[in-house]
This record gives sequence, structure tokens and C-alpha cells, in this order.
Amino acid sequence: MKARECLEIIDVFKRKVNEWRLVKIISSLGKGARVTGGVIVFGGNNISIGDGFCCAGGNRIEAWSFVNGEKFTPSIKIGNDFVMQFNNHITCINEIRIGNGVLLGSNITISDNNHGHNILSEAEIPPNRRKLSSKGKISIGNNVWIADNAVILSGVTVGDNVVIGAGAIVSKDIPDNSVVVGNPATVIKTMK
Repeated sequence: MKARECLEIIDVFKRKVNEWRLVKIISSLGKGARVTGGVIVFGGNNISIGDGFCCAGGNRIEAWSFVNGEKFTPSIKIGNDFVMQFNNHITCINEIRIGNGVLLGSNITISDNNHGHNILSEAEIPPNRRKLSSKGKISIGNNVWIADNAVILSGVTVGDNVVIGAGAIVSKDIPDNSVVVGNPATVIKTMK
């Protein structure tokens, strides 16, 4: 057996181990998952992922039920054919819904929560000890492409067929068929 064939066998084995681990720790994982790198999962019983999930390395998916003495009822539902590249972070205390055919680049944050309420009375409390807050759920439609280093904040609905440019900070709803860029994310084009 050639070295290349050995490496391919090892890669397949690693991928299967990663997929098996993911199946064991989340509430449901659809058919045809391809997990090529490790993914860190917290609160897997509150996470469901559809068919055709593809995940590279360094990703985190977190559904927090209990933080700093507070209870939450998080829910993360990811549709079919969801692809996430490297080093993405999805964190939830409320609700995150991601549609079908969504592509995440690398280094993206999707967070429905904050450490505190950004008020003066909390300023003396270390951020990791502040009570978590959420402005509402996040909903991401079908066939959405989110480019590298983008951030999606709580209380936001992203429509279908949207392109979110690299480094965009999405803090307000985005209508269907839009291309958005910048901080804050602004619609620069409506696809026709």
C-alpha cells in the first residue's frame, strides 16, 4: 500500500469517528453528514441538523441551558445541505433557525446572546459573570451565503437567497434576495 493510500484511509477513518461522535451528542443528525474536522458541541440535546451536513475543523455549536445560575431553553435547528468551513461559532440561549442550502465561510459568529445588558450597573462585574441576555431569536433563510468574518447578532431575520459580505455585522433584518456589506450591514444590491 502506498503512503498516499494510507493517508486517504486515515482521513476517512478520522472523518467517520468525528461523524460518529457528533451523532452521539446531538439530538438528531440527518443522512450524509461529512465532518472532516473536530466540532465542539455543548447542549447537543437542543441541537438538530438536517441531511447533507458538511463541517470542517475548529467549529463550535453551543446551546446553553444553564449559565451563571440562570436556566435557558435553547434550540438550534439547522436545515439540509448546511456547509460550514473553519473556526465558526454558533451560540444560543434562545433560538437559532438556519434554513436549507446555507454556506458559512470561516471565522463567522452567529450569537443570539450577550454577556450582560451593557448598562453602567454591570460595568464592575467581570463579563464572564454577567447574566446572559438576548434580543430575540435568529432566523436565517434558505440559500444564504455568509462570507468570512461576518457576525450575525440576536433578534435578526435573514431572508432567503441573501449574500452577506466578508466582515459584515448584521444587527437588523435583511430582506430576501439582498447583498449586504459593512458595519452595520447595509443592503447594496437586490438581486433580480
